[in-house]
Amino acid sequence: MTKIMIIGCGVVGQANGEGLAVKGHDIIYVDKDPRKIESLRQAGRSAYLDKEILHTGMSVDHDICLVCVSTPFVEDSSKIGFTDLSPLNSAIVTYSQWLRTTTIQNTDRGNDHSRLLVIRSTVPPGTAKNVVLPLLELYSGMKVGQQLGLCVQPEFVRSTSAPSDFLNARATIIGEFDKSSGDTLWNLFRDFGGRLIRTDLETAEFMKFIHNSFNATKISFANEMWLLGKKIGVDANAALRMAAETAEGFWNPKYGIRGGEPYSGRCLPKDLKAFLAFAKGHELVDMPLLSAVDSVNSCESLR
Repeated sequence: MTKIMIIGCGVVGQANGEGLAVKGHDIIYVDKDPRKIESLRQAGRSAYLDKEILHTGMSVDHDICLVCVSTPFVEDSSKIGFTDLSPLNSAIVTYSQWLRTTTIQNTDRGNDHSRLLVIRSTVPPGTAKNVVLPLLELYSGMKVGQQLGLCVQPEFVRSTSAPSDFLNARATIIGEFDKSSGDTLWNLFRDFGGRLIRTDLETAEFMKFIHNSFNATKISFANEMWLLGKKIGVDANAALRMAAETAEGFWNPKYGIRGGEPYSGRCLPKDLKAFLAFAKGHELVDMPLLSAVDSVNSCESLR
């Protein structure tokens, strides 16, 4: 049995806790929202307000800490916006300070990755290495790669089916600072089923944005086709279902996933341009997504 602390008890945090508890692990929930903590306590869970544990030096032994706090997107006056890492930074600082105050009480744990910190929040590439690691070392007084392990583990749960998604993941991505860190997380998830894929911290962070961006792009593509089909009186959803069975990009996981070169051959360039010309020539609907596809694949940097 592994003792696991979960910081951040929203949809992701609770799905992690419930799924890991099913596998027999001991779960401790920590959050700053008293309503979440009270709800978890009423359900019989071990749950604490952050000020009850992280700010008081209360000794709570654990092997792994999963950080599942929100990292919202914030609009700003530049219209560019940014990922707000302040909830993550705050959690890392308070956890690290707590580690420093409890180190003396847990000297029997030794110095070989006595605890593993896992970032499950969605963060921009480079966050774990350039933001989390320095804060962790500064405020804990411990060294990542020696007393502490560090991993990034992107989550793929949907808010409507989070517990089931967690327990039935198709794959688990382990972004590891070093092999020892990755080994600890691999051992925790090896009996969940699905493929375990190990990589470095930055690639794991980048992959999560690719994952969600592709999902968003596919939905937008279907909507663009639906709008055009509605204009010309064709059942676009029926056509999309047939395309899902026949277009290799839908069903072949290796199709079109290597970047650095444009599409080639006779069909793709000419048919895309012809389709765009059809929509534009008949003044049917704007096709911004497909227009962007044509633009990206005509980029000089790809030639």
